[in-house]
Amino acid sequence: MDRTAAAVRAAPGDFDTRYTLRTESETDTWGVSHIFDEALYDPVFAELFEHPGVMGFVRAVLGERLRFWTAHALWEPSSVAYELNWHKDNMETDRYAPDGRSTHVQFNVCLTADPCFRLVPGSHRRPLTGTERA
Repeated sequence: MDRTAAAVRAAPGDFDTRYTLRTESETDTWGVSHIFDEALYDPVFAELFEHPGVMGFVRAVLGERLRFWTAHALWEPSSVAYELNWHKDNMETDRYAPDGRSTHVQFNVCLTADPCFRLVPGSHRRPLTGTERA
């Protein structure tokens, strides 16, 4: 992840950055989208996604026909005192339409046993909808 963060920090305008503070004197970026793009490729990602402890479980649940799409990477900001509410039960009221419908789906990969994790079987076998691609 250090190589990815260094590449993005060196040229934030070249990437689809997630969280960036720009002032006249500095730019501090602490996230990037599309880590599967060639410009951000890091062999460490391949090691992670082929690790039997990770992918063995994923394949057992989802099968062999997998698609990885628009993954993001986040790291600690260099100069910004910033706290991102990453906890999955954080309530963000702007994630809901006025009628109560959710306008956001967040997928957190669980690194430990987690009874809160839910999976929708088969959702990986269909084309993404326009809403999902947005």
